[in-house]
Amino acid sequence: MGRVRALLRNNSRPLLGIAAAVAVFGVVLLLVGRSVPAWPFVLATAAALFALAAYSRPARKAPVARTPAKHAAATDRTPTVAAAPKPAKTKSTWASRELFTSMPRNIAPMEHIAGSQASAFSIATKPFDVDVSRTGTLPSFAYKVQESMRMMRHASALGGSLRVLRHDKKHDGYAFARTVGVSVPEIYLDRVAVGSIDFATLPDRVVLKPVRGAASRGVFLLQAIRPGVYLDHMNGTEVSVDDILARFHSLQSEGLVSTEVVAEEFLAPHPSVADIVNIPDDLKVFAFYDRPAVIMQRRCFGSSDASVYRFRFWDAEWNDLGPVKYADRIDPHMPPPELRDEVIEVVQRLGKALAVPFARIDVYETARGVVFGEFTPHPGPPAGWRADLDRLLGYEWEIAQTRLAIDQQPTIIKGR
Repeated sequence: MGRVRALLRNNSRPLLGIAAAVAVFGVVLLLVGRSVPAWPFVLATAAALFALAAYSRPARKAPVARTPAKHAAATDRTPTVAAAPKPAKTKSTWASRELFTSMPRNIAPMEHIAGSQASAFSIATKPFDVDVSRTGTLPSFAYKVQESMRMMRHASALGGSLRVLRHDKKHDGYAFARTVGVSVPEIYLDRVAVGSIDFATLPDRVVLKPVRGAASRGVFLLQAIRPGVYLDHMNGTEVSVDDILARFHSLQSEGLVSTEVVAEEFLAPHPSVADIVNIPDDLKVFAFYDRPAVIMQRRCFGSSDASVYRFRFWDAEWNDLGPVKYADRIDPHMPPPELRDEVIEVVQRLGKALAVPFARIDVYETARGVVFGEFTPHPGPPAGWRADLDRLLGYEWEIAQTRLAIDQQPTIIKGR
């Protein structure tokens, strides 16, 4: 019977059509007075009604297999197993979404760092053993730099300035370093117009650079060859006084450098590398309050072409951190500085006195010891770090902010 019902259901529309046609034919015969047997009409009517009933009846749903939990609930034989709750979504601001979606995808996670690099990270990542994984969006150095830049603009609009910006100019930084007993380059001429310089009165080795500028624009590392002619160690070419003046005037007319320049000591490299380079390695220390976290060692080879620069990255204990930035220009064979302990001590002293959550403190290892270079509050590009280092530096920034808040409010903390 089930098969018949299925057959009628699947063919209900044709059957209804045939039944309707037979009924119409029968009515026509009756109207014309013809006598015909009744059984075909009865059969057609019955088939039509049966097909109509099959067509209007809903199809039976396929049986659903019971899961153990549902079966147990239905039979009351075993307790119901509750489904695992969905994890809550982490809220994030538009800025953090924009930051993390813009990060490169070819980033090696920390667990894939091998050997001494992994052990170095295990030391550096949790300096105070605080779990921040459940407190929302993970910290980010790139975001903190952008946040600090926004705060700088807010402070300016409010008629004030951030403490870190009070010493970011060269001469202000030098004056500050002297107050804490840190060596600085000797200044021969301070904030003068380049056209007023008498080059004959300067030493044979001298650095000439604008008071304000970026990307080494307008920086000359000069060594006298003969009167009025110098070897510029920035690019290895000979330049005359006229060439230097013309270059400065061109940059100043484009607004790329300041109109005032500084003439200062051309530092000699440490004897351990004097046979390799003509200028000291640049040691850029990412310092959070008085805590150095990462040291970027940069060797320029006396060139302004950044493609020839070589880098190596260290933590505060001089463990190699690997290619955490500028991966295409890492030199894994570059030795660390000889005066490692002095570098850390000088940076700690400067950071403690500066008392800001973050500043990059640049120093040089020279023939006369560690010499201060400059403070950089917003080093760029901040988004170029490998993701694990971006988190580490962001975490260090937050810890430094917390420590500063405690140090600057001791009575409140002690009175709790």
